[in-house]
Amino acid sequence: MKSTIAYIHGWGGSPESRIANLIAQAFPDDRFVCPHLDYTMDPRVLKNELEAMIAQLFNEADPIIVGSREGGFWADILGATYGLKTVLINPFLNVEQTMRRYDLPESYFVQYQKMRKSAARFDRSHMAVFVGSNDISRAHTKITYTNPTMLNGLYHEELDVTPVIATIRNMIHSHGCEKQG
Repeated sequence: MKSTIAYIHGWGGSPESRIANLIAQAFPDDRFVCPHLDYTMDPRVLKNELEAMIAQLFNEADPIIVGSREGGFWADILGATYGLKTVLINPFLNVEQTMRRYDLPESYFVQYQKMRKSAARFDRSHMAVFVGSNDISRAHTKITYTNPTMLNGLYHEELDVTPVIATIRNMIHSHGCEKQG
């Protein structure tokens, strides 16, 4: 039985990004999906699109969700809410702050904050978190996740994702989450 690995990229990312390609190439026998997201859209629309993807994943074998940067926000929210095996890579968990550098309507930031606070009550013990040792997401990630695994690499696109791949591999057909370092 094949697993389905869903990767949610961040702002400016795509299904053709380095990390998406590394994950897809590492699991050629499993199904890989990566929706192209437009982060200038209303967060409620993005949430509806991603929840539709999640609903489809529940109809498939062994779903695993992976997210990086702003996609890490969505993977955190969806993985916690629906209890999916989840891997976060340099997640921007406080997008209502980190996305302020973009020219977006104030109402989007309010929606992101509401979503984050609403999902805070869910268990995250089934989730693995990886953060670059010099990444700007590190400080906020440690507020939500007390023991993220540190990755080598100066910039997000240069990270050594070998431990991430190992963790996804371990999650395939397992019932829990065991980080590989």
